[in-house]
Amino acid sequence: MAKFNQTRWSLVSAIRGQNQHTAQEALEELCRIYRPAVLSFAQRALRDAHEAEDLTQDFFADFLRRKRIEVADKSAGKFRTYMLAHFKFVLLDYLKAKRAGSRGGGQMDVPIEEIDDHEGPTTCPDDGEFDRAWAMEIVRESVRLLEAEESAKKGGIPFSDLKGFLPGFQNLKRASYSQLAEKYGVTEGALRVRVARMRDRFGEFLNSVLSDTVGHVSDLESERIALLGGMLKSI
Repeated sequence: MAKFNQTRWSLVSAIRGQNQHTAQEALEELCRIYRPAVLSFAQRALRDAHEAEDLTQDFFADFLRRKRIEVADKSAGKFRTYMLAHFKFVLLDYLKAKRAGSRGGGQMDVPIEEIDDHEGPTTCPDDGEFDRAWAMEIVRESVRLLEAEESAKKGGIPFSDLKGFLPGFQNLKRASYSQLAEKYGVTEGALRVRVARMRDRFGEFLNSVLSDTVGHVSDLESERIALLGGMLKSI
C-alpha cells in the first residue's frame, strides 16, 4: 500500500526538474482513474456521447502533452479539484466557440441571454455530477485491485462469488455462506473469516486510492466524506 508521502499526486506536484519520467507516469495513472468522471461530466454538458468522447480524449491528450507536472502546485490540494477546474475551463471555452459557430460569424461575444435553448447548453453541469462519477470510479479501481489480489490466491473461491459480500454490492446475486462453503468444500466459519478480511482489504484499497489523489494528509478525511456523498448520489 502506498505511504502518504509517496502518493501519485504529491509526487507529481512536488517534483521540479528531477525524475520527470516517474512523475509523468504517476500523472498518467491519475488521468486514467479520473477519465470516466470527466467523460460523464462532458456528456451531461454536451448531451451528445460522441462529442463528449472527442472532447474528453482531446482534453487528456493536451493535458499530458503540455506536461502539467511542470506547473502543478502542491498547494492545489486535491487532484479532483485540480482536474475539474482545468476541464471546466476547457469545456466553457468549447461551448463558447460552438455557440459562436452556430451563429455563423465566428463571433465570440454573443451574450448568453440572447442564446436560444436549441443552440445548446451555456454552462457547466453542477459539480455533483463529476463527484458522483468520480466516487464510482474510485470504488471500481479499489475493486479491481482487490480482485487482482484475491485472484492470485491458489485454490481460492472465485472473486465473482465473493464480490456480493462487499459493502455496496449486496444487490449482486450470490449464494449464502452455507451454500458457498458447501460448494467449495470449506467450513462456513473459515469462509466468514475470509470475507471479513476481504472487506478490510477493500477498505484499505479505498483509502490507498483516495490517498493517491490528495496533496496533503489533511485533505484525506474530506475526500472520504466526498466519496461517501458521491456513492449515495448514485444509489
